[in-house]
Amino acid sequence: MMRERSNHQSKAALPRPTLPGKAAVSAEAGDYLDKLVLKIDMPQIQDAIWNRHLTAKERAKILKKGNSRTLGITQAWMEVHRVSFWRAIVEMSYACGSFGVGNYEWLLRELGEVKSASSAKDEAPEWNPDSRELRFGGMVVRTIRSKFVGHRIVAILEAFQNAGWPKRVDAPEGFDDQIRRESIASLNERLDPKLRFLADGSGGICWEERPPGIIARRGSQAMAKPSLVKRRR
Repeated sequence: MMRERSNHQSKAALPRPTLPGKAAVSAEAGDYLDKLVLKIDMPQIQDAIWNRHLTAKERAKILKKGNSRTLGITQAWMEVHRVSFWRAIVEMSYACGSFGVGNYEWLLRELGEVKSASSAKDEAPEWNPDSRELRFGGMVVRTIRSKFVGHRIVAILEAFQNAGWPKRVDAPEGFDDQIRRESIASLNERLDPKLRFLADGSGGICWEERPPGIIARRGSQAMAKPSLVKRRR
């Protein structure tokens, strides 16, 4: 089992995250993030994330490095998904069902990691079943070459295409929780990083655009500690 080793948590008030060129997040969002960090530090939550919300392939990737006892669950999520510290906190909490898509998008907006609704609402992906190509922003972002190997990925894309690409759809029929998460991981594996699919805490699948400037790179940058400022009194 994995246990979080955290230096950013204490009984005192937690510091607010701040972003380059931006003011600290709002007081409401900061309070919410404080609570999420404390919740992620609970052993039973860490065990649930490790066992239920990381796929077998993702766990194997972490274990292969031989650092499962020293790599905290938050850093493990950052490594696997190539996201920032605070985004990892929000994503793990969302995956565990701590809140719905509305609060998920609100927190990412507060952290500056999503486009505003007004700039993003007119652009949606498009799945072409004939060419087996997923297009987004005028570009091909994923090609499914084998109809047999990628049939579960195709089922996800068809569900979104048939529904008109809402932000969330129910998992296709026949998908249990493990199949849902493994299929999403496979879909994201060769996907252009500007687009990403993720599982929510209620059996659904969501998609989101990741704006330029916040797409985490591999290596040390993805594992960097967050920039913090003291809480305003």
